[in-house]
Amino acid sequence: MYEKTRFATLKYLKIKRVEKKDIASLVWVQGHNTPFTVPRPPEDGMLWAGVLHLHGLPWVLYEYSEVKLKDTKKKYNIWENEEKLLQESTLSCKK
Repeated sequence: MYEKTRFATLKYLKIKRVEKKDIASLVWVQGHNTPFTVPRPPEDGMLWAGVLHLHGLPWVLYEYSEVKLKDTKKKYNIWENEEKLLQESTLSCKK
């Protein structure tokens, strides 16, 4: 097994709403039909969510911001066997 380095696009999306649940919170962002589940809600004043996009699809909520920041790229590491799983899940999402 070996480790590869990849890049994902970090895009800032407006937070539409936050639903507080018993053990987690759901963060809804513009342009995404399903919420991100996070252990605790964003702090007051956080209006933007930095979302990592993998192969053009929203992947993971990376950070919050009070203002819209410039889209950028972030480097991440992936193990060989994880890459195959990510490719399979990405292909099934695009269908």
